[in-house]
Amino acid sequence: MWIIRKNEVNGTFVKIRSKTNPHLFISTKNEKGEWIDEDISAVEGNITGIYFKSHISSETKKEIEMVNIKIQDWDDLFILQSAWTFALRNIANCVLGCWEKLGRVRIGVYGKQNGDKIFPAISFKNNWERTNWLLDIEQQKEMTTAITNTKTGEIQSYDYSDLNEFFKKKLIELNARLTGGQAEEDDLDTFLAEAEEPKAEEPKKVSVAETIKSRTSEIVDELPF
Repeated sequence: MWIIRKNEVNGTFVKIRSKTNPHLFISTKNEKGEWIDEDISAVEGNITGIYFKSHISSETKKEIEMVNIKIQDWDDLFILQSAWTFALRNIANCVLGCWEKLGRVRIGVYGKQNGDKIFPAISFKNNWERTNWLLDIEQQKEMTTAITNTKTGEIQSYDYSDLNEFFKKKLIELNARLTGGQAEEDDLDTFLAEAEEPKAEEPKKVSVAETIKSRTSEIVDELPF
């Protein structure tokens, strides 16, 4: 088991880099106060909770929802954080496929060649074994809408909002089970609405977590599921 240095927040944030050479990385400050990115091969431990946070992108000025997966490895807490990207959906699909059998997980990200492009691929093991997805490719496609050019009919992009919402609902249910709560069907829609409702800003110090968040938001979504 490899070791990651702790920083001053209550956990080490793990990010996904999706472009060029997909991989996981963490950011820590050196003695000069400069941010240093450190590539890692995987993050390993037991998933103890899942929560959602939103922030305004400094590039697009649009609100981006971040999924945060808490992974405990003995005394070390890692928080795998990502927007709703192809890589994150794959991770969620693997985690949800385990459900009651969810145990010690190992999550890695690497680049996979597809034609002339390199896409992020996921390595995922639960209790040192490969797992099945919750949704297969065809089921994911049914929740994905192709956006076409009105003149040429060519596909320009894809709308993953229904698929993202499905995974989010299931992750909230899983979090309730992991944390001992109860996500009843009658309360789930309210829970989702409250999770997405923007909160009034309060004056506060800029934390390490927020600084990392502002430095690491590359949204890449080019695959149709």
